[in-house]
Amino acid sequence: MMSVALLFAAAVFAGGRLERTIRWLFVTSFVLAVGSLAGKDLGWTFEVTVLTINWIVLIVSGVLLSVMFKRAGR
Repeated sequence: MMSVALLFAAAVFAGGRLERTIRWLFVTSFVLAVGSLAGKDLGWTFEVTVLTINWIVLIVSGVLLSVMFKRAGR
């Protein structure tokens, strides 16, 4: 569900290079999460893979969003 939420949130970011990077990051995380369904037969690895993808995306996007909002506040 988090990957789907990030996919829909990606539509909000349009404009400069930073916004395109955030949009690319969110869409890529969704694609990787769906792609990890191929390993679903291995059991728990699907859940661990999706959780790892989402955590990495949340950490990186947190930094990028803070830069974006700091620039917007100027």
